[in-house]
Amino acid sequence: MSVSRWCLCAPVLVSCLIVPSCGDDPSGPGGIAPDSAWMAVERLRTAYEEMDVDLFRDCLDGDFEYHCYDFEISEWLHWGLWYEELCHDSLLCVDHVDHIELTFAGDTDLPWSGAVGDTTIRELPRTFDLNVYTGPGMGYHAQGTVVFVCRPDSTGFYRIWQWTDQSDFKNALESVTWPDLKREFL
Repeated sequence: MSVSRWCLCAPVLVSCLIVPSCGDDPSGPGGIAPDSAWMAVERLRTAYEEMDVDLFRDCLDGDFEYHCYDFEISEWLHWGLWYEELCHDSLLCVDHVDHIELTFAGDTDLPWSGAVGDTTIRELPRTFDLNVYTGPGMGYHAQGTVVFVCRPDSTGFYRIWQWTDQSDFKNALESVTWPDLKREFL
């Protein structure tokens, strides 16, 4: 091989040895796996902001459970997939809402405490800030803490299986809670 060909090929060969190819790295941008519990929560955020009911439905596991504590009656409330989808059919509808802003904070990703030995089921606690605008200067604001439990389906696609709102509803008098907001649009 001539010196000129070697000079042209050497940088390519060195980069192949030093930098792994995209196909060798199981993570996507920012080190997040292309499908992971993180991505299930990100799809939920995107579904809200894009007001995409189909994407929202795709975020939820077939055995979905929602849990929140009602301080007025001092007991935990829960509902399943059917009721959650019913709430969001109106909440994510452009006839009722102008736009939605949803942010999550936190980066904790733990094996679910209820699954001994199964590390594929993940628990992701997050703080949230949710604004639902129904018109100019009008709308709802909710903020608090949630825990998402996500698990992969038979194809490895992660979905939200359990969603527990752990917000301090006793101090939510000046704003609406996320479960109240869901029910507001029924």
